[in-house]
Amino acid sequence: MQIDFGQDFVREKLSTQKNRKDKFKPHFCGKDFYRDHQSEFKTLEFLTAGLSLKNKVILYTITLCCLRRKADWYAGRRSQKRQINIKFRPTDFQIYQIFNELRISWPKNLEKEITFYIFLSEVQIKPLPRAAQDGLFYFFTGDYDLEILTYEPDPFEILKLQIQNKRVLTFEPDHTVWPEKNYGERDVLSFLLHDFIHAEHFFSDLQKRSGQVGFYKFIHRILEEPLMDMYLQNTVFHHQFSYLISDMNSHVIHLLKTLKAIIDEAKLNQHLWEKICVSVATSVSESLRRINEISFSKNDAIEVSAYFENFGAPQQL
Repeated sequence: MQIDFGQDFVREKLSTQKNRKDKFKPHFCGKDFYRDHQSEFKTLEFLTAGLSLKNKVILYTITLCCLRRKADWYAGRRSQKRQINIKFRPTDFQIYQIFNELRISWPKNLEKEITFYIFLSEVQIKPLPRAAQDGLFYFFTGDYDLEILTYEPDPFEILKLQIQNKRVLTFEPDHTVWPEKNYGERDVLSFLLHDFIHAEHFFSDLQKRSGQVGFYKFIHRILEEPLMDMYLQNTVFHHQFSYLISDMNSHVIHLLKTLKAIIDEAKLNQHLWEKICVSVATSVSESLRRINEISFSKNDAIEVSAYFENFGAPQQL
């Protein structure tokens, strides 16, 4: 993996507004959408009663996206097909029949016999982000290991799941509460899509994922040491740290630089980073000490990346 660690990148400072701006708008559906479609949700609940929770969550996500634009959801078919998992043998169901029951329009040039597997692989939905649909598809095929929860987990629970090479999906099965249900700024569908996007960012690149898992194991080691306890009592630092360990999926160098930046920004202890480097990652401590300094070199970056990728490699979990 070729990464440019030029000095402008090395000198990067944490910008809360920039780093936390989500490419997918948090407020996707208003309360009226969830109120006005209760009858369709009840029908969908009946139609999916015999399906596994996994397939039910995927179908709910797709149909809710299409219900938003019942007459104008279709955006054509992908020219580049998603990679097929040859080991996957789905128990398929006819998506056309479900759409027909929900009175969602069906495009004339889309065959009614299409399997849900091919539908997820090829059909594009407005305005479903590509990363979210990739996450949906590979969760369906079993390539992505997602834990389905009926509640919003706290950041430290997500940290533990990521160490296990998992991400999370939050799904509230009771559609009657959806009009008033929010996860921070996000409504029910927005939060599902947010989780699928995170799954794609976490799982799509094996080398990058190993680095991320190595970073999360590194964080777990830090939390086991008496290094951070008093600092996590600082509200601002705790909020930024929680976001880093649960809601950022990025290259390990960026994650480390962000951790160092929030420690520096909080001005909690000028020696904290050195203590972390010495106590937790001794073999690369010298390179880690320089992480946000101008002296941090490409060789440092390669050494640190390799350490964390090896630390987080699947065979060591």
